[in-house]
Amino acid sequence: MKREPLKIVYHDGGRLVLQIKSGNLLSRWFSLVLVLLLFLLSVGGQHGNSYTVHCTKPEPSHANCQIIQSYFWGLFRNVSVVNNVVQAIVKEETRRNRDEKTYSIYKVFLVTRTNQEVDLTDWETSHFNTHRLQNSLEAFLQSDLQKDYFSSNRWQSYWLSLLVILPVSIYILFLLASPYRVRVILDRTGNSALLIANFFPFGTALNQVVDLNCIYLKFQQTKDSDGSDYYQIKLILNIPKKSIIDFRKYGLPIGGGSYEPIFLQQSYNQTAIQNYWQTAPVIQLLKQFVRAEVVTTS
Repeated sequence: MKREPLKIVYHDGGRLVLQIKSGNLLSRWFSLVLVLLLFLLSVGGQHGNSYTVHCTKPEPSHANCQIIQSYFWGLFRNVSVVNNVVQAIVKEETRRNRDEKTYSIYKVFLVTRTNQEVDLTDWETSHFNTHRLQNSLEAFLQSDLQKDYFSSNRWQSYWLSLLVILPVSIYILFLLASPYRVRVILDRTGNSALLIANFFPFGTALNQVVDLNCIYLKFQQTKDSDGSDYYQIKLILNIPKKSIIDFRKYGLPIGGGSYEPIFLQQSYNQTAIQNYWQTAPVIQLLKQFVRAEVVTTS
């Protein structure tokens, strides 16, 4: 059998304070930073790179080019200069994957007047990107233009950066919608309950006052998928979920509904679960504040 997940914070003759969800603000911030770093490392390390080339012609026969390599969407940069460029070429190699199937990879090189080949891009599988860059450079070298600017993978980096921003934004929305800590104060004298929920990012507390009848204990006999009898004791919180931002007001399907039941105990052993229902201190204490229901199957 499982132990009850809720924690009794305080109780006296008239009030009972329960912590039904434990958490802290620091852990929420830590999880957000961790998720963001994982996305940046996994996506940015492979696809967040770009190459830009600025070329000028001191003479019609050749060009001097400045290559700017950006990594992690521009967080890191490397600048190099290649002089006396007369040609741009693409080289192709064949590789094998784990299934022994072959595939091609491509790389763009700048060729100088001394036939030196200088890497412009890394090896990549995109035939379109590499040949587009090579064709653009060749068109410039053969034209009358004095200056031009070229790029590789930049639009791909922008689109992939959106793929990072989108899931992280969704994760932030769910952090905002779900409280990290929830406490309920049961007031037997006033026949009411106060639910206090704390939310990311600043620990803002949202208070809800409801009738005490919205909270009750339930002993339920049910059947599992094999048809065996199964017993559960749970605390029902018939309290609507609210958050500091009403997402549904803006058409976002986030939040809403009621708080999930808190499973205090569950077992296939009828004698053990009934004994827990009748003798467990936490159950007896809760029975002093909320009603108890017994539901069995026929």
